[in-house]
This record gives sequence, C-alpha cells and structure tokens, in this order.
Amino acid sequence: MSEAAPKLLFITNPNAGPGDIEPGHLIVSAIGDRAEYVVQETERAGHATDLAAAAVGAYDVIVAMGGDGTVNEVGRGLVGTSTPMGIVPVGSGNALARALGISLELAHACRVLLSDKTRSIDVGRVDDEIFLSTAGIGIDAEVCWHFAKQIGGRRGLLPYLKHGLHTVANYEARPVLLSLNTHPDPIEVKPQLLTFANTNAFGYGAEIAPGAQPDDGELDVIVVEDMTLLKAALSVRRLFRGTFDRVRGVSRYQASEIRIDREAGGCYQVDGEAREGGSTLNVSLSPQSLRVVAPF
Repeated sequence: MSEAAPKLLFITNPNAGPGDIEPGHLIVSAIGDRAEYVVQETERAGHATDLAAAAVGAYDVIVAMGGDGTVNEVGRGLVGTSTPMGIVPVGSGNALARALGISLELAHACRVLLSDKTRSIDVGRVDDEIFLSTAGIGIDAEVCWHFAKQIGGRRGLLPYLKHGLHTVANYEARPVLLSLNTHPDPIEVKPQLLTFANTNAFGYGAEIAPGAQPDDGELDVIVVEDMTLLKAALSVRRLFRGTFDRVRGVSRYQASEIRIDREAGGCYQVDGEAREGGSTLNVSLSPQSLRVVAPF
C-alpha cells in the first residue's frame, strides 16, 4: 500500500445485509479522511467481477462489501493479480470473513482496510467456477438451489437449518466415484454431503472442516454418509463446536486435484451460490493466488 492516503474501491451489493446500511455514511464514520474511496453498487449477477477486474491497478485495495456471493465475485476479478481484496461483511453467512478473523463489526472491518497486513490464500475451482470457502454437492447444494429459486423470503441461519433438515429427510443419496490426486484408487461413496473446503467455515459460525487452512495448498474433502434426520439434528451442535468431523459417518481427506463422476448432472454450490453442472465435475486449487487484507 502506498505511503499516501490509500485509494479504496468499495463494491457493494445493495441486496445484501439488513437493508439499513448506507455505505457512504459507514465508510466516513469509520475511516474519515484517512483514505480516498469510491463506492460502486452492483446491478446484476457477475457485475462485481467486472468492476473488480476493471479496477485492478487503479486502487490500493478493492473491497467486497456484501455477503459471500459478493466476496466470491470480487475475488474472481482479482485472482492472480497483485491487488488485494478487502472484505466488509454485510451478508448473513460471512464464511470467508469469519475464517480470516475479519470483524463482523462493520466499522472495525472498515478500519482494518487501512492496515498493510495481507494474506495470500488459495482459490478453489469447480470447472470454471471459483470458490474461496467451500464448494460441494448434496444437501448443502440442494438448500442453496432452493434459496436461489425462491422469490423474496428470508435468509439467515434458522431458515437454512430448517430447510437443511427438511432436505435431509427427503434427500436420496446417489453413488459417486471420487478420484483424489492423493489416493491411488478412486473411492466409491454415496454421500448426502460432499464438501470441498478451502477454509474451515460453512458460514454462520458453523465449521464443516475444523482446522482447515486457506493457504496450505490442499482442499479438505468432507464426505457425509448414512445421516438420518435424527442424527443430523443431533449433529448440528457439533458444527458450531468444531467437532463435526468426529461424527460417525463423516470421512475426511485432503487433495488438490479432484474428479467427481456421478450418474447424472445436477446442482452444486460454490460459496453458498447454486450452480448446475454435468455428471463429471473437476475440482482444483490455485495455491495462494488471491491477496486478502486480513488481521492475521
């Protein structure tokens, strides 16, 4: 970051957060005249990526001011560049912010942007889609698909848990052939949940892969099988205690190149956003390819 007042671009999602946040007022109250800044609002899906990519080199930090979807889009525009991404988390899950120790207190998160502390993190990919926290198929993807298709309605932890338990009760797991570059032979699984974790966080404080680090060059692969509705309900607390990987029926692997072969195409999720994919999905990792302003 330059010695002069840093130049910050805030890319905001007007649909994220509680709706009573006015970005300009928040930024002024948090950082005053200690930085030059511009605020741009997104207008459509993918717009944050375009704005971030176009601004590379013109700003000291490009800030994602929104939820996990906005963070993903801004990160996509900055991968492989020297321009760092800042995060002001105004979404509901805020998975990457939590994993990197970025405060959910918005004024504090803004002030962190004035720091010269950056961390280079790995970036995951499912085919052409990137993810910074998690990606996966199964129950979580179905829940994300549900929220992507509904018009209006309320997001948040309780709606996700409610719909998640409903999905567990009705989800029909199908066979998957899982090929990992760290294993000599493919692994046959029938997962209700198959998650590729770049960080420990699922959002909302839930830890799907306790101890996972976003800069270790590996993805943590979490496979959940034989999860009944009762078992899922009893296991929810383990997600928030950092012990989910100890639940019976949960397997854990590490790899940086992964192939999924399934009977048919279907949905998957990247950072909580639903996508549609084919019967084969290729998952990979770009080590330490995105700089993020973070306290540690």
